[in-house]
Amino acid sequence: MKKRFFLAFLLFPLFLSFAQAQFDNLADDASFQFRTHPRVIVEKDHAEAAGLKVLDGKHVKIVTDLELTPAVKALPKAVDEAFPQLCDFFGVEDDPDWVLTVFLMKNNLKFIEANYLPDILPPFQNGFSYNYDCWVYDQPSDYYRQHLILHEMVHSFSTTRIGKAGPNWFAEMLAESLGMHDFSTSPIRLGFMPPNKQAVPHCGRIKEIHDAIARGEARTIDRILLATKEDFLDNSVYYWCWALGWFLEHNPNTHDELHSLIPTLKTTNTFEEFTAAFLKSIEPKRELIEKQWLMYVASLDYDYALKPMLFDAEAGEPLGEKTVQKLKVNAGWQNTKIHVKKGEKIRIRAKGKFDLYRSEEESWPCEQNGVTIEYLNGQPLGILQAVILTDAEKMTPALMNDRQPGTFYTPIAVGTSRTFTAPFDGTILLRLNVEPKKLPKCQGEMAVEIKESQGSAD
Repeated sequence: MKKRFFLAFLLFPLFLSFAQAQFDNLADDASFQFRTHPRVIVEKDHAEAAGLKVLDGKHVKIVTDLELTPAVKALPKAVDEAFPQLCDFFGVEDDPDWVLTVFLMKNNLKFIEANYLPDILPPFQNGFSYNYDCWVYDQPSDYYRQHLILHEMVHSFSTTRIGKAGPNWFAEMLAESLGMHDFSTSPIRLGFMPPNKQAVPHCGRIKEIHDAIARGEARTIDRILLATKEDFLDNSVYYWCWALGWFLEHNPNTHDELHSLIPTLKTTNTFEEFTAAFLKSIEPKRELIEKQWLMYVASLDYDYALKPMLFDAEAGEPLGEKTVQKLKVNAGWQNTKIHVKKGEKIRIRAKGKFDLYRSEEESWPCEQNGVTIEYLNGQPLGILQAVILTDAEKMTPALMNDRQPGTFYTPIAVGTSRTFTAPFDGTILLRLNVEPKKLPKCQGEMAVEIKESQGSAD
């Protein structure tokens, strides 16, 4: 047995090219294969004789060769704090007897010698779990080490408490979105939106999405849900799964549909049936959800808030006579119900005064041209913006990556007055260029006049 393990260790680098995913657990594929495999038994004396340390919590036993730094010592507490949150998310009762075993490795040699790496395990680069056991290689930051353990914990929790983890997109989506946690609080908080990159060192999900967008690789919902097993050998599917998980959880149009899937994990016969059931549940609102997904992907950033940015996607009517409308200064994209055709010239004028919320102690007086003391996404903070919401009912890769002026990637700066030519058919949406989390606390009044123009565009 030990010779076989040692041979596997020597050959391990040869397998890495087949396992380049950020996390390597394909949860339900693993659960079917390992469902009846006995868990690894850890006896403290045996572990310590092999040069390993054992840390015990209420819901976890951690076996490690790492130095016992304060962050490593805090890992059992983090798992214990995560457990009731997972019970609540998955809608199951507390189980005081549920205990996860985590083999946290800097080098796997001592674990091989102690027979803690069963030969049934496939090659993996960062983490793998089945049933009540998971194996995790050390990570470059205290946060990311804990993130990976929580990620694998979600897999183990769903397979042991629910019975299945679901198809890969669902399993990895939940593991990624719940594993993203607030490292600075006690108890830790699962499923949070990082306020900045310093809060989640070496977990570059948002940067990875920004980079993918810059390469023209923004993904449709279908592209994520219908990912193949081979897709999960590439890191990109994991950050898109994280983004989709956070979107579905925080969008009132999808939250209930997401959670209604969990009880069906036990009853659906195939992964295809499970995915089809989800798509059917969102079908009545599919066009709205997809357009909100496009907006979310285009504007996602640290400290993001989704609800203030959500909009009505109902197609507008031709303008006809000019119209005057009131706009909320404390809301995101607002549907003017005005439809334009490609090449049509539109004039928008705005007036009103409002206060830009900056903090509990400070607000800035502002008009529709915004303030040039601070910029947001390349335009003055507080400036009035416009986008043309596409008429397309279904998002395609081309639409997800269209960055021409008038799209969510490149809103038209309207300010107090702007004449522009509609770049494509669609419905006009307007908003102030304010951070989503601060929008609800802005105060004031604003009105816009919209009419056709015979003049040239600004």
